[in-house]
Amino acid sequence: MDDKPITKPLDDANTLTTVGSIFKNHRQLLWYHFTLSDDKGTMLPQYTNDNVNSVVGNLSPQLNNLLNASRLGNLAQPCAEYQFLGEFLHSYLDTFSHRDKDNRPFDAISVKLGIGHGLAGSEPDYTYDENMPILGNMPDPELPYWDKREYRSLQGEKAVYEFLTAYGTRPALGFEEIRNVLERFNAIREEGKEFPEKIDFLQKSVNRFIANGKLNPKGKNDKENKEINFLDKMSEKYDKDQAQINREIFLGDLIGQEEKYPGVCLPGSSVCKEV
Repeated sequence: MDDKPITKPLDDANTLTTVGSIFKNHRQLLWYHFTLSDDKGTMLPQYTNDNVNSVVGNLSPQLNNLLNASRLGNLAQPCAEYQFLGEFLHSYLDTFSHRDKDNRPFDAISVKLGIGHGLAGSEPDYTYDENMPILGNMPDPELPYWDKREYRSLQGEKAVYEFLTAYGTRPALGFEEIRNVLERFNAIREEGKEFPEKIDFLQKSVNRFIANGKLNPKGKNDKENKEINFLDKMSEKYDKDQAQINREIFLGDLIGQEEKYPGVCLPGSSVCKEV
């Protein structure tokens, strides 16, 4: 959702395109990235607080639009349901991360500009807490100090886990079996020299579950379980260009059905313009 031209929040090709995006990205922000806002981009009253779980069991109207799209069913395009489900999950998880340092959600639109969390940079998307400054070197109270991200990250992961396990079959692992892995993963910085450490930890943790028989993944042509290698560029990795092609194919038969799919940017939509 952050890469596809019709759904991404910004055109980050350069500084000028990034700044220019805030004048025309309102639909994308409201429908996919800041779904707790009303139609004008202001936070809905029930979410104007620091309760990161306020959306659990209490989906916003727009999140319901995205979820309902995945449940309408389309025999001609069976992959459409899963495409829509993935888009819902992206937006659902964004409700946990798109918050300020005190865990209050950002408005989608401010002073008629699609700013979102732009003034906070990438800080809201990180999962780790900043280290507590040593005594005598406390941060300026007027400056943002991000020390509540690990909690909200874990709550978001738990919410997605609970949604998927309710949506699908019996889970291979209970949440308490993976909680420690998630807590340690969240605490590792995802920027600078520590980023490889974060990926390495995740890979080793997943492969440990596989080796212990807790997970049983198989490749497309494999009879045996295989290890996960997140660094293998030739593996079944995410390819943003292919993802865009797939979306066009999966949703191709839905062109012009905006009334049936409210709150969704369908291919060829006259409502959603590329940023």
